[in-house]
Amino acid sequence: MAYRNDGSVHYEGIKNENNVAARMEDIFYAQQVLGTTLGNSYAVETRGGTQYKEDVVVLDNSTEHKISVKRKKSLKTGSFDYINSSSAVKDTSSLSHFAQEVNRAKGCTSKSVARKIVNEASNTVLNNLASKDVWNILQKHVIIPYENIITLINDQATKKSYAFEFGGTQLFQHYQKKSEISLIGKGSSRRILFGGEDIGLRIRIVTNNGIGALLGLSDKNKTSIPVVKIQQDKVAALIENTKNVRTIV
Repeated sequence: MAYRNDGSVHYEGIKNENNVAARMEDIFYAQQVLGTTLGNSYAVETRGGTQYKEDVVVLDNSTEHKISVKRKKSLKTGSFDYINSSSAVKDTSSLSHFAQEVNRAKGCTSKSVARKIVNEASNTVLNNLASKDVWNILQKHVIIPYENIITLINDQATKKSYAFEFGGTQLFQHYQKKSEISLIGKGSSRRILFGGEDIGLRIRIVTNNGIGALLGLSDKNKTSIPVVKIQQDKVAALIENTKNVRTIV
């Protein structure tokens, strides 16, 4: 599977978030997304950025409803990110080797040599990542931040949207059961299995802007740092297997 790292996903996401914020001004639409009744004087804000998981916030008196917006051209293809986090690398001692090797690769004059160093380091740390390490990453950077956020997935192909609370997902159910995690795959990417079950979640250990930016050879990006990405594949299955999903037409 090829992954885009040219920034286009980010800019498409911003446009989508702004469109959602505008639609949330319609109280009928907003109440469908939130699954609750709103007062007539509610306000809508956009957030986003690396410091927030929520993209849109609805303020209704003293209540704050947070929404994470995911845009899909089709539910049948591709994935979306839960996190693209450098702090997850710093928080996880088992990933220190990857960070050290990325720093070593910065001194290379050859992109192919640097890429080999980074890819081999990623493969090595993923081969040795324990179940508790993955759970620590998921708990701190996905589960706790998303626990009180509504996820809204926009399907561009069907013009339908799907809204749900994180507590209804299979990931949250496995978190409550503390299922044993195993990783399947090779290279810089692994499927995450929970008690042997594949729920479409993937972990990637990479640099956020690619090797060209790491070596200062990119016109678009001047820096590239080690990150952990947690991605959701099988988005249609996520919606099918999540409890209490609201379909908005």
